[in-house]
Amino acid sequence: MRSRHQLANRAISVLVADTNVMAARFLCMELGARPEFHVVGAASSAAQLVNMVERREVRIVLVSASLLELKAGDGAILAELLQRFSSLRGIVMIDHPDRALVMQAFRAGARGVFNRFECQVDSLCKCILCVDGGQVWANAEQLNWRLDAVVESPPRPIVSPGAWSCSARARMKWSGWPPPG
Repeated sequence: MRSRHQLANRAISVLVADTNVMAARFLCMELGARPEFHVVGAASSAAQLVNMVERREVRIVLVSASLLELKAGDGAILAELLQRFSSLRGIVMIDHPDRALVMQAFRAGARGVFNRFECQVDSLCKCILCVDGGQVWANAEQLNWRLDAVVESPPRPIVSPGAWSCSARARMKWSGWPPPG
């Protein structure tokens, strides 16, 4: 039989961050009771979140939108953490499906958006497992919002300005278009 320490080494390390301390403790208790997860702690502020990620080995950060202040249009905390720690994956918990909130979470680098008032803990566990496995977690409506944003964004050039050949520059000149760069 394997010890709890051996299981913890193979389990997905999860950090729960929520301004609602009771909700964070509940999630820690529920996730900690499952062998596939190792809960490394709970944070109730952005400063605690950053401190805990810096000091502990975390694979998944499960963070509430309210802690990230996404309604105010700020996802900088999550974006910075995900940039600094390349193996870290973020899941943002939202209270209700709101297009702007979901899009802000994805722009901040979240790999999953979880609506905690419409889903059960078993669904959250599946979400964590999927995100840890490299997948994106969102419902169909949220994925459509994300796809719509891609379609609505202006196209970007496929070729970098330095990669243009002399003949391509000449064709651009004759067509009246200024060559890039």
